[in-house]
Amino acid sequence: MRKLLLPVILTVLANLNTSAQLPPFPEIPAKLPIGSVPMGDSESFAEVQLDIPITEGPFQPSCESIEENYPGTPDWLREAKFGIWVHFGPQAAGESGDWYARHLYKEREGHKAYFNHLKRYGHPSEVGYKEVLRDWNPTKLDPEYLTKLYQKAGARYLMIQGVHHDNYDLWNSRYQPWNSVNIGPKRDILREWADACRKYDMHYGVTFHHEYTWWWWQTAFGSDTKGEKAGVPYDGNAALNIPMRPDGSIEEACVTMLEEVGRWMHTNGEAVYGSKAWHTLGEGEMVNGKLKKLPGGGLGRRHADFQFSAQDIRFTVNKNSSLYAFCMKSPEAGQEVTIKSMGKNSMKKIKKVSLLGYDGKLKWRQTADVLVITAPVTLPSHTSIVFKID
Repeated sequence: MRKLLLPVILTVLANLNTSAQLPPFPEIPAKLPIGSVPMGDSESFAEVQLDIPITEGPFQPSCESIEENYPGTPDWLREAKFGIWVHFGPQAAGESGDWYARHLYKEREGHKAYFNHLKRYGHPSEVGYKEVLRDWNPTKLDPEYLTKLYQKAGARYLMIQGVHHDNYDLWNSRYQPWNSVNIGPKRDILREWADACRKYDMHYGVTFHHEYTWWWWQTAFGSDTKGEKAGVPYDGNAALNIPMRPDGSIEEACVTMLEEVGRWMHTNGEAVYGSKAWHTLGEGEMVNGKLKKLPGGGLGRRHADFQFSAQDIRFTVNKNSSLYAFCMKSPEAGQEVTIKSMGKNSMKKIKKVSLLGYDGKLKWRQTADVLVITAPVTLPSHTSIVFKID
């Protein structure tokens, strides 16, 4: 059979129209020094029009149309403050980080994804990422259950991964076959999330991880480094990424954590949702002349082990102009919490101080220089408490 097939195949290849053949692979150019290639002018570059049909709506495929119709930051997002980032897709299959699809081929660098892939699937030359996509099936992924759980935790919105760097769409894409309906779980995963969000009246967005140029706007999440607004965030919003197992389930420890966050948000949400920064970010221990703050980057052991005290205070003002003081660590029963930013010399006379989640009457006094609050015997939280200042 092989002897018969080979001449046929060779004959077909020989008779192919040369115009239908693929062009030769381009040569790889030599590396150039950094900064040696001038950047184009973003104001005058030629816009590339792709002949791709789009759904009818207010947006046309042009930068001008996007600029004219984009509504800006929606009010609901400014009010929400807390959401969950659903950063989940086939990249979870290797349990080797979000860039698993890229790193599984890094034998030279000795990357952990390469060795994890060897143990789980085999050599990448024989079983590569295509086979990972083919076999990926998160049977325990339940968007409705998770959406309800995240809402219970206090989240007001979800940011859902639509496609990661691997270009594998998590919906029934009409433009390419590499998607979750055709390959892998045979499920329209994005549709399941969207349906769940609509059912529970949860705002949601979809993230596309196509370009690193989206890092451009990370500066919007920074803050001044000097002056009276130093350290006050430009945009105080947090979307928490809850890691999922390859099968779509989440660890029980994550469920426990989310339920604890939900209870805390239920008690203290008025100080978070719809809030804005006060004229002072906070007060407390200073490190190298700066207010002590959590380190940046992904949450990990250094954050879990980070130590605050009851004298580390942060402030917010809600949409009703109420002022709140967060103790970053709950004080001991009877401990006096001293807030230097709220003395009579710094602000108007305080009429009332209350503790969110506590129905009793607090003992407090405002002097010329400070506000002193005595923590009650019973506290609503063992992690952090919030005082409301009227």
